[in-house]
Amino acid sequence: MILFNQLPPQDEPTPFKYSNELTHRETQVLQLVAAGHQSQEVADLLFLSKRTIDFHLGKVFSKLSVSNRTQAVFVASRLGILPDPRMTDDLHPTVE
Repeated sequence: MILFNQLPPQDEPTPFKYSNELTHRETQVLQLVAAGHQSQEVADLLFLSKRTIDFHLGKVFSKLSVSNRTQAVFVASRLGILPDPRMTDDLHPTVE
């Protein structure tokens, strides 16, 4: 039987550790949110339901350890997941 104190120590989770785990769709949704679109607009653009978009955003919030859209966009920009809006003229990402 392995006791808890015998397990090897684990690193504390950080937003950067989880940033590489965003799926393509989660990144795509986050890009559209960063461009100023609301959930229903993102859903319309991606031909998905609003509920699906909100689900993806919830996963993004969890993975980046944030609690709202503004924080998610800020953290993702700082981590390089999203381009810095000051460095690009493309405010509306293309939908693949």
